[in-house]
Amino acid sequence: MDVPIVDIRGYKLPEELLQDSLRGKLPPCCKQIALAHSLGYRKLIVSYVHVPGQSLALNLCVALDRIQSLEMEASLHIENASQLDVHEFADLWPVLQDFPINTLVYGDKESLLDPFTTYDVLAELLKSTPFALEFHGHNAYGLATANAMSAMRAGVRCVATAVGGVGNRGHAPFEEVMMGAKHLLREPAADIDRELAPTCAAIAGYLGLKLPLDKAVVGKNIFAHESGLHVHGVAKNPALYEAFAPEEVGLTRHLVVGKHAGTTSLQVVLRERGIEVSDRTARNLLKIVRRRVLEQKSPLSDGQLLQIYLAERTL
Repeated sequence: MDVPIVDIRGYKLPEELLQDSLRGKLPPCCKQIALAHSLGYRKLIVSYVHVPGQSLALNLCVALDRIQSLEMEASLHIENASQLDVHEFADLWPVLQDFPINTLVYGDKESLLDPFTTYDVLAELLKSTPFALEFHGHNAYGLATANAMSAMRAGVRCVATAVGGVGNRGHAPFEEVMMGAKHLLREPAADIDRELAPTCAAIAGYLGLKLPLDKAVVGKNIFAHESGLHVHGVAKNPALYEAFAPEEVGLTRHLVVGKHAGTTSLQVVLRERGIEVSDRTARNLLKIVRRRVLEQKSPLSDGQLLQIYLAERTL
């Protein structure tokens, strides 16, 4: 995880976390490098914008030299890497190899890449780079997840993500990349926590955000089914309408008793409460349900459906 060192002072974090798990994010500035060292960081990621066709900036070289003298680990994030010709990197390798760089982060700050170009460029870079390669894309065109997965397909082993895709300029949503890596790329290392959805919701909450109900992978309503056709299909074979089981990410399947509900929906909801109703009874209930939904301008709760059933049964 990368954390700007200017933001870390407000947190009380154990030193081992700073040493082992976090990378301090900073510009090529010796003053901030000294501060990061005093705070306990051992790993730094230096954010740098390279001028196409030029040599590496002097302040970057000085900063990397300072990191080396402090015996800290460094990653170099070239934020505008996607603006550079892929062959231009060959001129940078000899200079960069003199410094303690563990990882080169290929940045697409301006969202210039599409999934096809992402694959081609990174596959080419991996042939020549002497460093481990990471990819840090953004989401101006809604392609962050696709670009991240293309980077992985090309052979990159680390991509930048954020829960829900939050952040300036947007990022690839962590939950989408993880599920895509598991189910589409068949990555054996993509281990999905069965509490993924609740965890993502909690993290978003800490940030003062709320995940959309229809958010891919972790939205609470992505396994909500209303229309009679969908409910009938899901009751027989959930895979007809669901790419993966809700339990895999900590969600549950639920039926919506709304204006598009059919008799099957009512029968399934009532059956879950131990009540079997005939097709004829379900048709009669459906007329009342649709009228009530229109009156209250929202779907009925399971409890409301049960009340309607009990009221009709006593007539």
